[in-house]
Amino acid sequence: MNAQHFARAHPILMSIAFALLCMTLLGCKPKPQSMFERQAEGESAQEIGATINDASDTKVAIVDDARPTTSKNLATSNIEIIKQQALARQPNCDIKPCQYFELNIVDFSPKQPWLTSIMWQTIAHVLAPEMPLASQDEAAKKIILMLLNQIEYGEGTVSTLPMYQRIDTEVVFNPVSDLANIDSTPTGYLAIRSSVSKDDSHEQFNYVMLDMQKKLQLNIEDILLPEATPDELLATFQTAKKDWLTLQGVEAQYLDDWPLQLSEQWYLDKEGLHMVYQSGELLEDNAGAVDLLVPYALLQKLLKPSYRVYSK
Repeated sequence: MNAQHFARAHPILMSIAFALLCMTLLGCKPKPQSMFERQAEGESAQEIGATINDASDTKVAIVDDARPTTSKNLATSNIEIIKQQALARQPNCDIKPCQYFELNIVDFSPKQPWLTSIMWQTIAHVLAPEMPLASQDEAAKKIILMLLNQIEYGEGTVSTLPMYQRIDTEVVFNPVSDLANIDSTPTGYLAIRSSVSKDDSHEQFNYVMLDMQKKLQLNIEDILLPEATPDELLATFQTAKKDWLTLQGVEAQYLDDWPLQLSEQWYLDKEGLHMVYQSGELLEDNAGAVDLLVPYALLQKLLKPSYRVYSK
């Protein structure tokens, strides 16, 4: 691949490579640390009260009379969640349309390096999914800092980012049963919402399910019993899909015409297992994300009992 073709195919890689080359090899004088960098690195972090819109803001199919509830930190946890905000705005906004980026992240007390690492990797993947370095936490954070720095100091817009973007981050700790006869694994989930319009008409939802005891990200296979398969789990969501399609006005004879796959975005709460589908994934003309819910009553032969979330 020649250099010209590489530049067209990987604009973010070229931008980052140029910035690193300038600072390390050519001895360019680094620009003063931006407000974003100061905030993101915790030197002047600002606590904010606004939080991500919870899962109840998306459309949810009702299955077996289970209903979604507002996501709250119901668990008794020794981890304090500290909300932080960083902004980057293109200069000279008074005379031209300017690019804007708002990043709402969370920090923890005491520090949770493993959870912070997952957060940065997930945000970096949302912003630059083609970047292989996004799988490394420090590299992921640097990618985000560089992109935001380009907006704040660059003369032109960053073509790889929209003119407006807001990232909202929330961490929810699930309640744990205090009954002696129940083996309950402490869990939670990281929810990251990306908006590219001020009216939130174009949103993307990303969920990461967490095992708080083992300090790692969970995959679907991790929560299933050894004899259970993803296909069996998918079958339980077919009813939820049909219920939702019916709510959208799809006639009964056409309900089987829409294929369904397990979503990469999922989480567990006290209601059951949620599969979240992005705008247009289930119906092309559907403008909002769709949260399909299957209650625990239908998951008894599939889900490991220790991962069930109990109400407090």
